[in-house]
Amino acid sequence: MPLTWRDTDALARALVANHPDIDPLTLTLQDVRRFIVRLPGFNDDSDAASDQDIEEVQAAWYDVFQE
Repeated sequence: MPLTWRDTDALARALVANHPDIDPLTLTLQDVRRFIVRLPGFNDDSDAASDQDIEEVQAAWYDVFQE
């Protein structure tokens, strides 16, 4: 199933699976965007997300990272 910017929780889980040792709160929004668009299965316009969209993924990533 392709990932899009709307798949916040799935993106967060994929980011933790692909980068388990990275604390997402240490990253800039540009870094987070770069990690997202490089995920296997990501299939959306890389420029379609707003800063708020990226912040939501970053927050979800942090929540999963803390588990």
